[in-house]
Amino acid sequence: MRDIVTELQPPVFDAASSIYDDMGILKVVEDARRRVGDLVSIRTTHGYDALLLADLRHIRQWKNNQGHFALETPTEGIESQSDITRVLNGDALERPENAAVWDATRQALSRINRAWPDLSQEAARTANQNLCAAMTDAVEGSDLRLLCARWSVVSVLPAIFGPVASDDEMVETINLVERFYYVVSRANGREAIQPEAHPEFRAARAALDGMLSRALDQMQPDDRSVVAELARSLPTAQNRAELIDWMRPAVSMLLLDKVIAEGAGLLWALVSLAQHPDLATEMAREMVGRDPQTADFDETPLCRAFVMETQRLYPEQAVIHRFANQDLEIDGYQVPKGQVILFAPWLLHRDPRYWAEPKRFDPTRFMAPLEDKTRFIPFGVGAATLKRSKAMMEALLPAVRTVCAARELRLHDSCAKGSLRPFLRNTISPRGPVPACFVPRAPLASK
Repeated sequence: MRDIVTELQPPVFDAASSIYDDMGILKVVEDARRRVGDLVSIRTTHGYDALLLADLRHIRQWKNNQGHFALETPTEGIESQSDITRVLNGDALERPENAAVWDATRQALSRINRAWPDLSQEAARTANQNLCAAMTDAVEGSDLRLLCARWSVVSVLPAIFGPVASDDEMVETINLVERFYYVVSRANGREAIQPEAHPEFRAARAALDGMLSRALDQMQPDDRSVVAELARSLPTAQNRAELIDWMRPAVSMLLLDKVIAEGAGLLWALVSLAQHPDLATEMAREMVGRDPQTADFDETPLCRAFVMETQRLYPEQAVIHRFANQDLEIDGYQVPKGQVILFAPWLLHRDPRYWAEPKRFDPTRFMAPLEDKTRFIPFGVGAATLKRSKAMMEALLPAVRTVCAARELRLHDSCAKGSLRPFLRNTISPRGPVPACFVPRAPLASK
């Protein structure tokens, strides 16, 4: 007799309405889990259902069977991230005649990633100092969204391209690239990608190629930028255009990997500093006599725990899309190959089953190693997430320490409570301006 259990279909939560489109995916998954349960099929306005898996046991199943949950869709009709990236980067490294170039690129990227903390230290230090300098005592306050978005770019791009562009030009380059991704992803596979038909493609490609060309023009033999390392590592190209075609995919990969979208991680960290001034003072005291940029993580355990607690409440990957790579059975339900699956660190990190008083900001949760690391997945699961987690800590921790040691923060009286309600775009963002006030921090004695 056929097992009837495997014929069961998941319960459905209907979010196919303009109301839920306006509320955003965070509200959708919250309501779906609250009203239906930990496993629920969410009906969307995009024409497909997404299966939400919200329990810790589902995260363990994902972690232990990562091959079952594909990053790319095995079905037609939805463009994958790599499809969109391939459009922007071109296919030069995929051609058989460039196999040696691709091998040299992989080796160079491996060296670059290992050396990244040293390669990026000068740019990061300058960006952190400029961030503090921009925190003026303006009467109307300064919008943290703008400060952090700028920081996210200028702390990374000089290490990749060298000092070839102004801060404004670097910010504009990233804005054009992000605009391209936004426009193409919104198409959602309903039309074929024809790059030349998209003005956003032409603008993003021109901006990247322009930065690469200027970096090559101004490169010196002893430069330590990413472009310089690639130029020394790759075979000799026939011309400048060919060399740029070879370099563009590697540079694009580093931009996606190293630039914190909109500086969101730093923004929520600064908001938390402003909301917890006593904690900020203790963190500043921890920094006395130490260099915020180069101190080891273990030298400032409270600062490190603070960044992790920020990532718990505002994870970089709040809702993660995957696709069933084969027919699956989950909790007795039949899940067909190609099914869109959602994992939600946003829900897991705020679940009272796994965290005491989960909505309370409490860095002491991370002052000792977690007994179960699976319940903390701000970047998802798998080897790639470990690299991203390390890169995030290397970027955020020095910035938080620099600001905390130099400034006292408070949210401006005009900061609307509604602005701080998180909304998921590319990352978790506030819904409106976040004006903040800053004053120099008075000298402190060490702990």
